[in-house]
Amino acid sequence: MELEGLLTPGPNAKPEVVTQPGTDWYGLRLTMDPGEVVLGLPEGEDGRERLAAFLTELARCAYFLAGVLDPSPNHALMPTLGHGLSNGTVLSDASIYGESGPGSRGR
Repeated sequence: MELEGLLTPGPNAKPEVVTQPGTDWYGLRLTMDPGEVVLGLPEGEDGRERLAAFLTELARCAYFLAGVLDPSPNHALMPTLGHGLSNGTVLSDASIYGESGPGSRGR
């Protein structure tokens, strides 16, 4: 399915994990207020792995962008004092995960 558009989060926007009762189907719903998008489990033997890989990359990009938009050391996703950083340094995802970290793959 091809879909193009720009959705901007309204005041009540939120992400949610969704399932179909009685199945092992999972998806990620992005309620944008208004509108919503569901990223669902693809069909096929490797559907779970493909969705997991996509969501891992989505999470890495979202983490990086959140740090760009709010680079303050008090940002909710930034490491806190006592967790390896004492000067409020903001780390990018590459410095945390490196080339062989979660979700990495050959480029």
